[in-house]
Amino acid sequence: MARDTSLVAVCTSTTTLVFMKTFASIRKFVSTNVAMTAFFVCYGLTVLLGNLIYATPFGVGLLTAAGYPTSFLQFPTTFTFGYWALLLLPLVAMPVIVALSSPILLRPIGGFFRLVPRFSILDFVVISLVTYGVIIFAFYRSEAVGLFLGGASAADAIEARFAMQARLLFPEKVAIHSIMPFLAYYAFVVFLRDRGKFWAVASAMSCVAAFVVLVFLNMKWPVLLFSIGIVASLMMFSQRRFLLMKLLGGSLAMVAIYLLVSAVVFRLAAEPEARPAVSVEQGSTSELGFESASDVAEKVQQVAGSALWNTPFLTAHAINRMAISYPYYYEIFTERGPVCGTLIQQYLPGKKPCHPSYLVYTAIFGADGYEDRGTAPAAPHITAYAFAGWFGAALGLAGMGLLLALFTVGQRSSGPMADTWAVLGVVMGYHLSQVPGDEVILYTTGLIWPVLLILAYSGLRKLKGLFQNGVTQWRRSRNYRDGSVPE
Repeated sequence: MARDTSLVAVCTSTTTLVFMKTFASIRKFVSTNVAMTAFFVCYGLTVLLGNLIYATPFGVGLLTAAGYPTSFLQFPTTFTFGYWALLLLPLVAMPVIVALSSPILLRPIGGFFRLVPRFSILDFVVISLVTYGVIIFAFYRSEAVGLFLGGASAADAIEARFAMQARLLFPEKVAIHSIMPFLAYYAFVVFLRDRGKFWAVASAMSCVAAFVVLVFLNMKWPVLLFSIGIVASLMMFSQRRFLLMKLLGGSLAMVAIYLLVSAVVFRLAAEPEARPAVSVEQGSTSELGFESASDVAEKVQQVAGSALWNTPFLTAHAINRMAISYPYYYEIFTERGPVCGTLIQQYLPGKKPCHPSYLVYTAIFGADGYEDRGTAPAAPHITAYAFAGWFGAALGLAGMGLLLALFTVGQRSSGPMADTWAVLGVVMGYHLSQVPGDEVILYTTGLIWPVLLILAYSGLRKLKGLFQNGVTQWRRSRNYRDGSVPE
């Protein structure tokens, strides 16, 4: 008996040791290649997985479970060699491009992060206050709270989303989608690295505020993406103690947040029959049906129950959401060619024939009332294929690989800015799997805005240092002229 117990203990200890070593190796690899890992995971789950299922007998069931059409399964181009080649090329091309370009980018990117200073506490507070001031004013001006709480159906929620996006100005969207998450990531990363009391409070406040703001946008993906960034930060920078528990808790929280926000966005929770629908144009918060604290608790309970009950539908929707557009992209732009113009025409001034995202959306859903507003975006190489065929796809893949290499090289630098850059690599990896390249860089979620913030801050700090040195030198020269001893 004692011998058997000892043998079990030895086996358990050995298994635990092997698991921990394997986990440490995985963590090191992911932390070193986080941008490319994020791209592969997001592209695999949101684009590739759905198309693989479409090719099986379970494809029709997956589509009908989420209410999507199945007509594309009969396209002559669906599941052809070219179909799979364009879909799978990133899995082969990205590692090769990153490996070839990283040595070239290593020196300039490393030099950049050596010159970038970290935020002082005062500077971080000032920048955060300005950012949230812009956001609060934007929400007040656009009646964001009323638009979010108004409406009893998914159609109302969609109209509210379009209305809010139309009311928000471009700089306000940049503050919400780009600057605010960057500041929250920075505070959280510094807290995980240094454990200072200020950064503990700052990271908690920044993360909670960011979640609240993003939820009020009435969209799922901003909240999910921010959650992914937080979990990735834990993976890369949290101390080893209880790391698995932290990651498990963070991942479960991320899934729960996605389900809850989806239930709210789709208005899946039951609504009281007597509650009047709130007009999107009115944006009023006067008739929201929350008469007491118990009423609020009841609504929260309804949303939680609805999210749990509708988990199969929400899961099917998540798998189909990006995957379904790819067969239409390949069919339309293979059979009809670049009907939306060429790559050069797309970036020249003037009216464009169309945009692939709008064209594909209408092809999928028809005249549903959103054909001029609804979009069906695709990864850069797929969008570039729509403009220039296989040559465009090759250019798209090259650009994607260079962006991934920029973040892979940046991770090799040290300091809180470089570490926050690594977290942004997760965000960029997600975007590269979902939207065209210009949106990854220049849109309201684009990488250019945190980079410009870092450059502006570095420049101001440099000017401040030069000014202080100039004042010091002037005081010393004046003291010498007066015959006094400089302090």
